[in-house]
Amino acid sequence: MSRVSAAVAIVCLLIGAGPLVSKASITPAPRALAGLAKNYRGLNQFKLIMTTQLADGRQGSEEVYIVAPGRFRAVLRLLGGAQVVVRNKDRAAVAWRGKLAAKKLSPLTAYLAPFMCRTAKQAQAMLKGFGIRPQSLGLELVRPRIAVIIGATAHNPSAPQLWLDKDNFFPLRLVVPTQNPELVLTVRYEGYSRAWGWWLPRRITVRLGNRIVRRMEITSVAQMTRTPPGLFNAAKMIDDLPRLRNRDRPPRLPDDFRRLLREQQIRLETIVPR
Repeated sequence: MSRVSAAVAIVCLLIGAGPLVSKASITPAPRALAGLAKNYRGLNQFKLIMTTQLADGRQGSEEVYIVAPGRFRAVLRLLGGAQVVVRNKDRAAVAWRGKLAAKKLSPLTAYLAPFMCRTAKQAQAMLKGFGIRPQSLGLELVRPRIAVIIGATAHNPSAPQLWLDKDNFFPLRLVVPTQNPELVLTVRYEGYSRAWGWWLPRRITVRLGNRIVRRMEITSVAQMTRTPPGLFNAAKMIDDLPRLRNRDRPPRLPDDFRRLLREQQIRLETIVPR
């Protein structure tokens, strides 16, 4: 066999083995989820300070206090008032301008979920809550990183899925379903570094369908040694806030998810096919 023929044969063998090599390099979901939890195991109590921009263009400062795995308090200060969101395990409350607005969390808070996992079991429970299959099904380039895709393939962008960095297992993308099967919520995490001591992003973008409904720029991260009493007490916040009378209109939340979903649905219905 000539040198040229031998070289061609070797190239053909490598091309044929390509899919097998790629498949073998996919990190199994249990290992990837364990890596995700390990990243934040020492970050049980922490505080994020962010600049947050809403779908309507308004921008404000936001402080998010987190005690993993089931408690957080987010205070968003806008020109027209402040929104306070509290979750305490299975209790939640949302206030806007000092009045109780909801007793249920908005899906827009889903961006926090990956950073609240401290064990692989908690990470698996997170997947189950979002309807994500606990299987690694592909790899995808997210420049400059490679992502392990759990729950779907890159060719099915609307299926519930979680993308983790292949080497360090921090979240790159989260796709969760909504009440409308035609619209999914997509969270993208960018600008990672360990400048604060943990793998945390600088930018978080939340999309509903193809519309950006939230942009967050993280400016500071601080680990807390203790939290003030009652900081995550959703029941107490509900009791302390003024109760609305039935004839009063409920406060209009600055990023009300139902309104955003309805607006996006109207956009879809008014698109004229080419």
